[in-house]
Amino acid sequence: MHLATLAPALLLGLVGGLLAALFTRLNTFICKRRSLLLAKITNRLLQRLVRILETTLLVVGISFLSSRATAFSFIGFPNCRFAHAVDSVQVA
Repeated sequence: MHLATLAPALLLGLVGGLLAALFTRLNTFICKRRSLLLAKITNRLLQRLVRILETTLLVVGISFLSSRATAFSFIGFPNCRFAHAVDSVQVA
């Protein structure tokens, strides 16, 4: 094992661990706030509707963002073969 590979591996491990801790804290915070908000809604039907709408908005939002990321991911790489294949596809 080369010593030159040790520093990047340590850096990646440190950054990955910090990001994982941040994600866990943020997820815990969001879950607590969400449960407090849903507890304020007394009507069971309205609670279910809020949960369905929440899931629907997340799915639509993530789908939209991922489609935009795919469409514009090859702008900086004009020599990429996949980028030329995507440009040559004709949409009806």
